[in-house]
Order: sequence, then structure tokens, then C-alpha cells
Amino acid sequence: MKRHKHVLTAAICTVPLALTAGACSASDDPVSDGSAQAAPAADGPATDGGTLRVGLDHPFAKLDPADGTLTSLPVLVLANALYDPLMVTGDNGAVKPYLAKAFTSNADATAWTLELREGVKFSDGKPLDAQAVADHVNRLAKPESKCSCATDAATIGGMTVNSPTSVVFTLKTPNAAFPNLFTRSLGYVFQAPAGDAPAVGSGPSTVESVQPGVSVTVARNPSYWGDKGHADRLVYRVLPDADSRYQSLRSGHTDLI
Repeated sequence: MKRHKHVLTAAICTVPLALTAGACSASDDPVSDGSAQAAPAADGPATDGGTLRVGLDHPFAKLDPADGTLTSLPVLVLANALYDPLMVTGDNGAVKPYLAKAFTSNADATAWTLELREGVKFSDGKPLDAQAVADHVNRLAKPESKCSCATDAATIGGMTVNSPTSVVFTLKTPNAAFPNLFTRSLGYVFQAPAGDAPAVGSGPSTVESVQPGVSVTVARNPSYWGDKGHADRLVYRVLPDADSRYQSLRSGHTDLI
């Protein structure tokens, strides 16, 4: 993977669901000594291998999408490495399927049928099927989950699993924007964590090591259903103040903040 060593970049990037080399391009040095800086050459095709080091400006309590910290910006880039959302917001602002294949309603938007992709598995090999989705929603709806999404889950009156890839949500009241609720915590289908262990997701990376609130190292998930990331590893480090992020980026200890 390519790193720009001559132009210091301190940019907030819009990072896609799977971080890849070249996710952020360099701009002019924001802390210049006044001398002319040559613009970096355009990145070529991404190549596999290496480690991408990402600085986060907010800590996280644990690797559990039920925790609102993990599914809020900017820590969301870490969540997206480990968990797939059922739905995503497209460039035009419209919500579209991601882990889901389709999400359609009846005429009055009181019943919504979710169709899943076939063959998707959690990183531990268990199937991510319609029953897993129903179990996930039921778990987050419980008060003990402490998920802010419990309010959204409470709008669901019942769920019916029709097949391994199909589940129907019956709502208490009509909601034409129901799929929007599945772009964050409610849509990050995961297996509940055991003790202090991370939750198990279906994302492009799996956890290698973690220090809660300090750092996480993740590795490429070889059995990922979608486009695989190029980096062998991603290292996320919490750098809470601007000076530490700047110094880490300038020294080369961090590739992206």
C-alpha cells in the first residue's frame, strides 16, 4: 500500500464500509513552512498486504454495536470493519440494501419483508440467517441491552421467519421509513458478546487483539462474503487530543485520522 511521506495530511475522510489502501488522498500541507510543496502523484491500483494504522479521536467502551459509542462517528469506521449493516445510506441520501438483498412493505407500510443474501456467515462460521436477524432484534429490544435502538425495536409488534433468508416485521403503526432504522445498531446483526469478548459480526475483518478504549487490531476476514479489504491488518488507536493525532500522523506512526 502507498503512503505519502512528503505531504502531511490531516484530513477527515469519508471512509467506506471496508477500509482499503488509498481510502484518503493527500492535500496540501496544513502546517506549512511557506515553501512550495509538490502535489503527490495519483495513487495507482491498491495492492494487497501491509498494515493500515487509523487514529480515532473518541474512545470506545467495548466492541458491541449495542453500545451507542461504537455506532457513532467517527468510531463508526471501526464498527464497519467488524459488522455489516442490513441497510446503508447511499450517496443520494436514499436508504438501500447492503447485507440485506431487499426490504419491501405491504400497501400500508405495516408489514415489511426482509430478504437476506444467501450464504452469509458470522466470522465464527455460524450462518447469518433470518432467525439470527430475529434473535438480534429481540435481544436489542430488551431493556437490559441498554441500546438506544430499543426505542426503534419497540415499534415492531412481531416477527415471522418464513425461510432461512426471509423474515417479516409486523409494525404496531405504519412506518414508510422503517428500513432507515437498520442503518445503525439495529441493522448491525451480531452474536451477543460473552463476557468481555467482542460481539461476533460478519464484517470484512475479525478481532486479533483489543484494549478497550485504547486500541484494536483487526485482520482481514478470509471468508467475508463481500469485497475483501486490501490491508492484512487495521490498527485503530484512540488519540483523544488534536496534538497527539497531529504528532502521530507527522511521525508516521499513524496513516489516517
